[in-house]
Amino acid sequence: MTLADLAHVAGIALLLPLIPHAIEMSMLRRLNARIFGTLMSLESAVSSFVGWVVLKEKVSIFQLAGVFLVSIVSVGTSVKRYSFAGFLGGMQWKQSGSKIF
Repeated sequence: MTLADLAHVAGIALLLPLIPHAIEMSMLRRLNARIFGTLMSLESAVSSFVGWVVLKEKVSIFQLAGVFLVSIVSVGTSVKRYSFAGFLGGMQWKQSGSKIF
């Protein structure tokens, strides 16, 4: 392996993570935060599926359960917003004159 080959490999290794990160940041500006959060939680499910199909990786039942639970929780939080004011007995926390809850 020559020095030029090593420089090419190092350049690819440095730039490859930047492409998905740049796409995610541009989508974060365009999408609703709840939709973006749901899509980001589904990223682990898609990567597990691609690893299983393309790379023939073995996915354990615990890994599948973890991916499933994270995806379900993320979808659940984006569907319904909870108010903690009722949970705290109607207390209103104040900071600099504005309501937090």
